[in-house]
Amino acid sequence: MALNRAIAPEAFPISDFEIQKAEKITLDNGVPVYFINAGNQSIASMHLLFRAGRAYEKYQGDAHFCAKLLMEGTSEKSSAELAEAFEQIGASVYTSASFQSLIIELHCLNRFIKESTALVSSMLADATFPEEEFQHISEVSIQGHRINLEKNSYLAGQKFREKLFGEGHPMAYELSEEFINNYQLSYAVNHYNEQVKGSAFEIFLAGKVDEKILEDLNSTLGQIKIEKALPAEPEVSFDALVGSKEYIEKEEAVQTSIRIGKRLFDIKHEDKVPFEVANEILGGYFGSRLMRNIREEKGLTYGIHSSCSFPKKTGYWTIGADVKKDDRELALQEIYKEIQILCDEKVDEGELELVKNYIAGEYIKSINTPVSLMEYAKLKHFHHLTDQHLDQYISEIHAVTADDVQRMAQKYWSDGMVEILVG
Repeated sequence: MALNRAIAPEAFPISDFEIQKAEKITLDNGVPVYFINAGNQSIASMHLLFRAGRAYEKYQGDAHFCAKLLMEGTSEKSSAELAEAFEQIGASVYTSASFQSLIIELHCLNRFIKESTALVSSMLADATFPEEEFQHISEVSIQGHRINLEKNSYLAGQKFREKLFGEGHPMAYELSEEFINNYQLSYAVNHYNEQVKGSAFEIFLAGKVDEKILEDLNSTLGQIKIEKALPAEPEVSFDALVGSKEYIEKEEAVQTSIRIGKRLFDIKHEDKVPFEVANEILGGYFGSRLMRNIREEKGLTYGIHSSCSFPKKTGYWTIGADVKKDDRELALQEIYKEIQILCDEKVDEGELELVKNYIAGEYIKSINTPVSLMEYAKLKHFHHLTDQHLDQYISEIHAVTADDVQRMAQKYWSDGMVEILVG
């Protein structure tokens, strides 16, 4: 039977389904491995996570420089030789630091998992932190910082986070040029020795995982001598947040970057799901009210977006846009007008249904690869979520009513906003 393209395919509501969960094994040295066995390609993606992020620093910058320098050589291989060794087996390795974790990210073919993780093991046990590589990383960091300082959006985001969490807070600080110039290599070496070398860590693995992969993993990372237990999770505390406004003017600027928002609850709060629906209606997708008004009707910006984020034990909500400098007051007026409408009027059922279906569809799209399933496994693990949080998310979205949306707007958007303008 020929396909009639004049007839739209049948649509039906998305219902709850069970997300594939991570399995767990423990290596010989006690290191846990949480793995997702999915996909048809013989490729492994792995994250090694140490509790050695910003929350565990003695000096600001410890996690950043330690992560960067891990890749810069061991007693047996220089930085160039280490990079070449990974390249010869087609492996990619990256290091980074977040609030809680120092992260080593590895991607390789299954048949080279043993060789790849042996190289990573040497980095963890025998990194040398060469002075010349430290100087190079410092210079690159300073150059990047100088470039960022020219960007209104960067400055607005930095100042916004400072207002939310406090100047110097691990979730907010940025490394200035002066700070980088004064940072000492010994600080990063101490962070490595105290927080990484010989320290317990966790592994998240995704791909076509079989017994051979797990055996190879155990023969390398499972043989690292663990001398220090996994540290306690970091404490998260902030000063009371007071609504505020700040305008940083740049005379030469053509555009103004806008950030509006406030601190929220953590990811397990009862208001999370209804707030996400309210946020999506306001500015969370291309057809949102802010996009229709400020981009399509008034042409004040190429894009405007609102979002909510949930780092460890907290959350925050942001509206972000770049507008012509001369139009910033009109843009602000229209942003607050759309917020006030959601506070004063119930959302139309048709719009509400459309947005809920959109969120459900995006949720399904977000779990269609082994790596994305691994990200959800990490989310569940580090926020201590239940299976219900993931498996019943769609039904919780569909249960949100127009009254819930209005209640969220009135509860969280009526006052206490932080507003930052740069440009």
